[in-house]
Amino acid sequence: MQDPTADFDPATSEGIFVFTSSAPAVAVGDSLLVTSVVSEFRPGCSPCNASSSGFANLTTTELDRPSAIQVLSSGNPLPEPVLLGALGRTPPSRVIDDDAVAGNAENAGSVFDPQNDGLDFYESLEGMRVALEGAVAVGPSADFSGGSREIPVIAESGGAAGLRTPRGGVVIQASDFNPERIHLVSGVVPLPEVNVGDSFPGNVVGVIDYSFGNFKLVATAPLPAVRPGGLVKETSSLGAPTDNQLSVASFNVENLDPSDPPAKFAALGEVITNRLGAPDLLALEEVQDNSGPVSNGVVDASETIALLVSAITAAGGPSYEYASIDPQPNQDGGEPGGNIRVGFLFRTDRGLSLVSRPGATSATPNAVVNQGGAPSLRFSPGRIDPTNAAFANSRKPLAAQFAFNGVPLFVVANHFNSKGGDQPLFGRFQPPVLSSESQRVAQAQVVTSFVSQLRALDPGAAVIVLGDLNDFEFSPPVSVLEAAGLHTLVETLLESERYSYVFEGNSQVLDQVLVSDSLRESLTGFDIVHLSSEFADQLSDHDPAVARFTLGSLPLRCDAAALASRSLAGACDEVARGTSTLQGVLPTGTDLGPVLAPGVAYGLRLVESGVPGMFVGRFRYNAAVSSPERHVLYTGTPSLAISLRERSGVTTTGAENLLDCRRYLSEELKTGLTGDGCSLLKEGFRTSALSTGDHFIDIGPTASRWVRLYIAPEDRTAAISSPPISACAAPSPEICSAGSSPTPLSAPGFASLNPPVIQADSVYGVRLKAEMDGRLEGALSFVPPSTGPYLLSLGTPAPSFIAQVRPEGDRALVAPSCAGKVQATANCDSFKSNQLLQLVAGTRYRVELNASQGSWVRLAISHASP
Repeated sequence: MQDPTADFDPATSEGIFVFTSSAPAVAVGDSLLVTSVVSEFRPGCSPCNASSSGFANLTTTELDRPSAIQVLSSGNPLPEPVLLGALGRTPPSRVIDDDAVAGNAENAGSVFDPQNDGLDFYESLEGMRVALEGAVAVGPSADFSGGSREIPVIAESGGAAGLRTPRGGVVIQASDFNPERIHLVSGVVPLPEVNVGDSFPGNVVGVIDYSFGNFKLVATAPLPAVRPGGLVKETSSLGAPTDNQLSVASFNVENLDPSDPPAKFAALGEVITNRLGAPDLLALEEVQDNSGPVSNGVVDASETIALLVSAITAAGGPSYEYASIDPQPNQDGGEPGGNIRVGFLFRTDRGLSLVSRPGATSATPNAVVNQGGAPSLRFSPGRIDPTNAAFANSRKPLAAQFAFNGVPLFVVANHFNSKGGDQPLFGRFQPPVLSSESQRVAQAQVVTSFVSQLRALDPGAAVIVLGDLNDFEFSPPVSVLEAAGLHTLVETLLESERYSYVFEGNSQVLDQVLVSDSLRESLTGFDIVHLSSEFADQLSDHDPAVARFTLGSLPLRCDAAALASRSLAGACDEVARGTSTLQGVLPTGTDLGPVLAPGVAYGLRLVESGVPGMFVGRFRYNAAVSSPERHVLYTGTPSLAISLRERSGVTTTGAENLLDCRRYLSEELKTGLTGDGCSLLKEGFRTSALSTGDHFIDIGPTASRWVRLYIAPEDRTAAISSPPISACAAPSPEICSAGSSPTPLSAPGFASLNPPVIQADSVYGVRLKAEMDGRLEGALSFVPPSTGPYLLSLGTPAPSFIAQVRPEGDRALVAPSCAGKVQATANCDSFKSNQLLQLVAGTRYRVELNASQGSWVRLAISHASP
């Protein structure tokens, strides 16, 4: 019932529920006089004690078993519904409750704050008619026993909601569990079947109720026609792997057993083959035994797996092999009699193999053993500490050792205990007690100890911990795993895409993939494939996750003569390997893996980035020096994005940009490339000091599949021993000759960051310093006194003389505006070339000089006529 005369206090409800043992003889629109006792009833809690499933629920105010119900009049208009949305009252979008005394919102002193707290907001509307404006589904419709149906929704098409997914849902965050959600409930009128993102344009009218730990909107009028959101089932965005890329996936197949309809097996086969791209390794959760949910002592799941493998091959996929350990009957939780377990499907046609070490039983603990200084597993597969109390009535983690292209892999499949027993988000206990979390923390600690043993023997071990962890990326159990040096791959996605499960309208991550440092560095992609959890016709209640890593080398054989040419077309055998490689190749044509040696010029073939026409690469460089020092790195693509970083992720580039490479050419480079060699290496930088050990060079994205690259320690000797730059005393109208006595200027040569300053309208004889390859270089500074055109005039016997001008500290060259004429100047016949430059007053410019011969250069920078 609802009072037609409102008190205009938004904190108090005008409605109340009347509990009767049988349906009274009343109709909608009747005005009633009810005689009864007011009580607070706790739904689902009768008798109400701590063991009751409804113990944490809020109470609802009701008139309990009225002694008299009198109809005063009939046909009255109903009270106008309270509008929820942009034009009415807007539900809080971040806080469920933040002011409960002693953790109980019903305790005396707890602040009732409907404007800020979602709990109080809906409590203030309990029993009242409301109209939800523009309801949009943030979870699929769910059907329950007795024929009821619920749809979690938010108002005004999600305009006031928290973080939305690209597909229409709403994502949980560490401090936001989305109090704006409310559940549409059938009962008076039926509800349609909907997917996430479907909406109801207009108003959904009903009465606010509370049950099963959530506020409900019982629809009392026909809903507006559903507007489909157009949700489609995804296919993995990672595409087809190359020959040296490993694909690993996790998939909860939701109580799969032979009694499931053939359509489910066929759909799983299609999904694994075509939507997940037939991963090399697949961790499965909730595989039931051959008898399904029948407690008959059967634990063998060979028939279940055979049906799934057959469905995959029928869909065009590979023939998978299976590895697992059968559990003890009814000891691992889940559906009674089903004996769910975790296991591995793996294919062996792409370089992956199981390092088989049989002998483990359901109670045999696996162990890490030292095998010649490297970690290995005693059993493969084998369960981790299966008798530990942390795994009581829960699935035991399964560890197995694999190898891919010669790289050892240690993989742990998991299905941590569920969140069953946790207090509801909209319950009286605030914040809710997550009683199940402590067991998941204990389970994570066992797995962490196991991983730490692997990494103690080999810090670079390739370790994958994956599966249905039943917890979020920011949760304590995941933090425990991260403490073992593991990286949570879902955090590589945008926050709005971090979900694999939808519960009560909250999109969240329960299915995790965590990897060790070496695999994080080798990661080429991670994707949660949304194909089930958002849909009413669910194949599973979880979405699968897929990760891809580049492991091992696929060398190219290159022709030295072709590589030495200015075009790399035809230089390497692309027919044999296609686009499958991330390799460097020596000019001699020998094979080389992804480790680049110092002082060697490479032709590097990159891989497609996922963006049409763009390519990327990652290479390893070992700074094998006795003490940290600076290095130089050059590439042959003028607009290439490149970074050099330590394995820890610390970027080590950026000390100084370089645009001339002559002094850094190795003998291999000079003999391996035609011409002067340097013309093929366009840009580079001098690094800051590198620590000894591995560093990673990331290249791209770039429009060129081929890149030339050279890296080496900096040669300090040439810079230290270089003679000073000298010039005639300035100003002077005459040009110095070889026999004159130049005045040395204060700074050393090309290596200086503070080169000598020259003046406008003066002529200089500049002596260059000798480089280790016989070239001559120098640098001068020039500060124009006024803004305008200046003529840079040069005279040298060297036919290949180069002069470049750039603002100090800037990579950008000042481009000559035109060739122009040599300005009339004394002895101008000695000037061989000139450039007309547009310069800015007060800006310090760096004039860089290079000549193939001749230690002297004539130079003048003078005002030019526009």
